Amino acid sequence: MKVETSVDDGINLMDIYDFLMGGWKIILFITLIGTGIGVVTSLYLPDQFEAKVLIQGARVANVHSNSSNNNSIDVEPTAVLAEKMKSATYYDSKMLAACVGKGEAGNLETLTKALNATVTKNSNFVSIVYRSESRDIALRCLEQVLVIVVENQKGLADAKLAPVMSRLNNAKKTADVLRKTVKMLETHRRVEFKDVEHSLFMGALQSKAQELLVVENEISIIESMLKMPNTQEAKF
Repeated sequence: MKVETSVDDGINLMDIYDFLMGGWKIILFITLIGTGIGVVTSLYLPDQFEAKVLIQGARVANVHSNSSNNNSIDVEPTAVLAEKMKSATYYDSKMLAACVGKGEAGNLETLTKALNATVTKNSNFVSIVYRSESRDIALRCLEQVLVIVVENQKGLADAKLAPVMSRLNNAKKTADVLRKTVKMLETHRRVEFKDVEHSLFMGALQSKAQELLVVENEISIIESMLKMPNTQEAKF
């Protein structure tokens, strides 16, 4: 009977030990070289400051809302705002001046990519980040981004607020007419009427007074909707 034998191809611990003992100088040399490169790099490369913020787009009063919990709406979807902020055409020369230090070269395309505008998951915020050798420049850059967002959303906000302002103005005109009517009726209140006439007169007075209360309440609600937090510009 023929018996086959096989050689163990596994790694021998003694071989590893012999290799390490024989090549420790090479390993030490490589380690020192790597450490030296790291030290030199850290000494000569400038510090980088990172500024990161979340921007919430502008919101305006929701004139069609029937709920006290939904009195405002975004002037544009957050995802749309983020896509706009990824385009260099969204920004202007003031943006470049704010984000690039004196004597440094830069362009809006590179700057836009560096900002890396993204929508924070399950939120109404756009996240942007900027790195610079200067902490002040990094912060100033993001502040200028907010200024540009506010300017670009102003037209959208005005368009959405137009029906709200129209409704408010109409309500104020109606209230003025009703006040004059109630005042006139109050003036003639002391005039002696027959029972039937007096009853009709008082009914008309009470009806106009009630209408005025309703309109004044509508005005108060609309004016509160036009205040923060229901209506506000984009913000950090």
